[in-house]
Amino acid sequence: MPDPAAPDDRPAWLREQTDPRGSATPPSGPVPSPGGPDAPGPVGPGQPDVRPRGPRGDRAPVVTWVILAVNAVLLCVEAFLSGGTGRDFIAPSNIALCRLGALNAAAIAESGQWWRLLTVMVLHAGVIHFALNAYALWMFGPMLERYLGRLRYLAVYLIAGFVGAAASFAINDTVLGVGASGAIFGLLGGLIAFFWRRRDRGGMAQLRGLIIVVVLNLALSASIPNIDNVAHVGGFLGGLVAVWLLDSAPKRGQAVAVRQALALAVPVAAGIALVMAGIATFGGSPYASCAGV
Repeated sequence: MPDPAAPDDRPAWLREQTDPRGSATPPSGPVPSPGGPDAPGPVGPGQPDVRPRGPRGDRAPVVTWVILAVNAVLLCVEAFLSGGTGRDFIAPSNIALCRLGALNAAAIAESGQWWRLLTVMVLHAGVIHFALNAYALWMFGPMLERYLGRLRYLAVYLIAGFVGAAASFAINDTVLGVGASGAIFGLLGGLIAFFWRRRDRGGMAQLRGLIIVVVLNLALSASIPNIDNVAHVGGFLGGLVAVWLLDSAPKRGQAVAVRQALALAVPVAAGIALVMAGIATFGGSPYASCAGV
């Protein structure tokens, strides 16, 4: 029998699936599935509950709430700058979006407005666009936030959004891009990386469901005009690589923070390389630039 007073040096993933007495934690509800933290997906016989346990797993998804709040506030600012009518909530003006930081290839390549690669994540083309992205963020964000913790989750979200925007700039020469969907696809990629590494420990059902969600959404996006699937794929890959490397980094020993920072530096470097390639190949745009607003 293990000594209850002995220090627990097991991996964090294994500790999260056992109670303080060392016995397997019985499932207390459905396992998180791609439909959300409480969507159907019960644990089967002999299959461990893959939900995180302990203080980190019990925390409220504060970062997800803050991201949603920031996006909601910026939606109101967009409408106000567009004229402040109800119609402006449905379709804010391009000038307002430019002023607030929409993605614009000419502004980045010719005027050095790199910050647009980040501000694009908090802007939306109206309340319907915002509602769709907010729903997706609420479905998947809290799950990954509990698995990674708040700071690492926020880092993955921002990195995925940056890589998605960088890919859109470099490949599409985007004239006017807005939306958090690149970052949200990054959360899906991060969850796929997380459950892939735990596919033999109860994560296979979640992995299958997440892959189906990604494939269906990419196929649907490809059939709708003016949807930036390049940003979606770029964000997805950014989030997948970031979580994979974070999860692979040692959790104990010296310089843990340094190793995790180096893991996150890989997708950031890829995003910067895309930006450099986009600037080098940008040949000008016949459309209006946001550079002067």
